[in-house]
Amino acid sequence: MYGLVAVYLSQACKRDPTSLFFYPNTAYQAKYSRRIKEEAVEFVQDSNYTDLFIALSASLPTVLCVGIPSIMRNNSQYLHYTIGSLFNGLSDTERQEIIFLVLIANTVPRVHYAYEQPWLKQVVDIVFKYNETLPGYDDLVALEGSKDYWTKGRLDYTFILERCSDTGAPYILIAEDDVLAGDRWYLQTKQALQS
Repeated sequence: MYGLVAVYLSQACKRDPTSLFFYPNTAYQAKYSRRIKEEAVEFVQDSNYTDLFIALSASLPTVLCVGIPSIMRNNSQYLHYTIGSLFNGLSDTERQEIIFLVLIANTVPRVHYAYEQPWLKQVVDIVFKYNETLPGYDDLVALEGSKDYWTKGRLDYTFILERCSDTGAPYILIAEDDVLAGDRWYLQTKQALQS
């Protein structure tokens, strides 16, 4: 009997760092994240060849604006994972309730790996970049050059938040460009907003 309990606990508690049965070699495997990333990549690859969703419909009100500021990083790029995971699994109706905005936050947008990729404009509703005639544009360029990521990031968030506010959506979600959305994220978000 004790043997069965020990076997059960060793399996049930191997990911719990407070357990005697904690097993770090398997506890930190990112199986779920790996699956989400694979599905996101598949979604983005499919979007290059297909119209995946019908256009925004005036018959359904926009419930949520999702704004994603994105910058080009030196080592890794994540925007396709973020967008793919946000879109993957949405029904046509759910898709119509959401407006997706992406800000390419580099002052020279063509340096961003996704800026000229067809999938980006096919999947999201609006892709923004900073306008060179924008008041304070020179300050943005200086901030980007100075590597003051904290201040530049705040300005990027403010810009995308204002664009989301302009859509009239009652709810706004600002997502980093390096996050993964879990399964049924939109359904769970709507349920949380209604409670």
